Amino acid sequence: FGILTEGRHAGFLSSRGRLLHDAILSRPSEEEFLVDVDRANVGRLARHLNMYKLRANVDISDASHELSVWSFAGVPSADALSLNPVTAFSDPRSKALGLRIILERKSRPLIPKHVTGVTEKVYQVIRTLHGICEGSVESQGDFREEELPLECNLDVTDGVSFEKGCYIGQELTARTHHTGVVRKRFFPMAIDKSADNALRAAQVVQEYIDSDQTTLIPP
Repeated sequence: FGILTEGRHAGFLSSRGRLLHDAILSRPSEEEFLVDVDRANVGRLARHLNMYKLRANVDISDASHELSVWSFAGVPSADALSLNPVTAFSDPRSKALGLRIILERKSRPLIPKHVTGVTEKVYQVIRTLHGICEGSVESQGDFREEELPLECNLDVTDGVSFEKGCYIGQELTARTHHTGVVRKRFFPMAIDKSADNALRAAQVVQEYIDSDQTTLIPP
C-alpha cells in the first residue's frame, strides 16, 4: 500500500484471537517496513513473523541496534527540530504522545534549547492516564496471551480494523465487536492514600499535556 507517511497502531494475535504483541507500523520506503515494538518482545515477535513468511522473499531482522525511537510533545513536525529522521509521524495512539521519531543510533540528535527533556517514567504516566497499553510495561514481559485486543483498547486507538478480512484471530475479534460485549478493559486509575493527592496527580499530568511546553522523551 505504498510508502506510509503516518504510523499505524496494530496488534499481532494468536489463532485464539488473543493479543501477542502491540506495535506501531511504518513504511519509510518501498523496500522496508518498520515494526516499532517493545524492546523486551523483539525476539519473540521476529520468531512469530518468521513462522508465517513461508517461502516469501522477506528478510525479518532486529534493527534495534541500528535505530532508536524518540517522542516529542508540542512539536508540529520533525522539521521544527532540524533532524534527519528515518521516519517521523504523529503517534497514532493519542495526540497526547506527540510526535514519534525514528533515528539512526549513530546520529543521536542535539537537543534544541527550547526542548525540555523528561524521563521515560513521565512518558509512561502520560500514556497510562490515557488508557494506552504497551507491551511489557503492563504484562511483565509479553501480553499473557489471554487479553483480547479490545480489552487492551486497540479499538480506541485504531489498532484493529473491522473491515479487513482474513487475519489471524479475526473471527473472535469481529464477534466481540459486533456483539458489543467487552467484559473488561485496561483503564487508567490514580491511587493514593489521599483521594485529593491522587486527583491532583492526574490533574498535574493533564495540565502538562495541555500546556504548550515542548518536551522530549528519550528512547
